[in-house]
Amino acid sequence: MFKKFMRNEEGQDVIEWGMLAAFLSVLLIVAVTTISPIIGGWYTSVTAAVQAAP
Repeated sequence: MFKKFMRNEEGQDVIEWGMLAAFLSVLLIVAVTTISPIIGGWYTSVTAAVQAAP
């Protein structure tokens, strides 16, 4: 029974997918945190241009 448990690799796949999901989550958080001020600046400049239009 112990040898069968040690050969079973199904749980390993779940751990790998979990680690991949965690890595992608961190990557997404870093990307959004980095890009959001840039997009906010664009939005502010477009808003100012629209308000200044006659």
